[in-house]
Amino acid sequence: MTSSDAEHIKTAWAKFTGCEAGTAELDFLLSNSRLRSVEAGSLMIEQGGEARSIYLVLTGALKVVWFTKNGHEIWLSELSEGSIVGEISALNDEPRSSSVVAKTDTVLVEISIENFRAAMNASIQLTQAVARALASRVRATSQQVVGLVGLPLAARVHAELQRIGKVDKDDSERLIVRTPPSVSQLAEQVHASREATSRALSTLQKRGLILREKNAMQVIVPDYA
Repeated sequence: MTSSDAEHIKTAWAKFTGCEAGTAELDFLLSNSRLRSVEAGSLMIEQGGEARSIYLVLTGALKVVWFTKNGHEIWLSELSEGSIVGEISALNDEPRSSSVVAKTDTVLVEISIENFRAAMNASIQLTQAVARALASRVRATSQQVVGLVGLPLAARVHAELQRIGKVDKDDSERLIVRTPPSVSQLAEQVHASREATSRALSTLQKRGLILREKNAMQVIVPDYA
């Protein structure tokens, strides 16, 4: 490890934990961590895979996604500089609950789950930092759920596209709308303004529930069974 790498790692852990330089906790994290670079578009964590490492985002951005049974990608959230990644599996010993993909070229601080657990057992500051990160994530998830509940228009748009779509014989989770209605036509069908309907379509597209093509539209209907 170069002195530059060590400085980056030390700074990242110090910022996350609140530990001061020279403390035993910070020295342990530093001595057991390494830098890892991930190219944009790379799958960093695979849903259902074995959890082996914990990460801190040093630079760049990641997106957390959930893949349906047929492989469709549903967007869940994004993680930026300073975010901890993969800590849930370190706490419950279960497989990865979602996948993490590099949205941009990203540099991460990586530490094994075993060493991360040892550090948590020895450091109340690290344990509290993880608890704060989890609390923030629960809050964000709650707000996301409330937002979804409060977006009946997006649900109506999705339902209308399902109604006019045809089942793809090669994929039971996908419907194909061969001649998609215009935003104005769709707005009329769901009894909403054109602007609100356009925003609902953008939300559905961002979450991976609709995929636009040149002369068609794919509508994803996840099978959660």
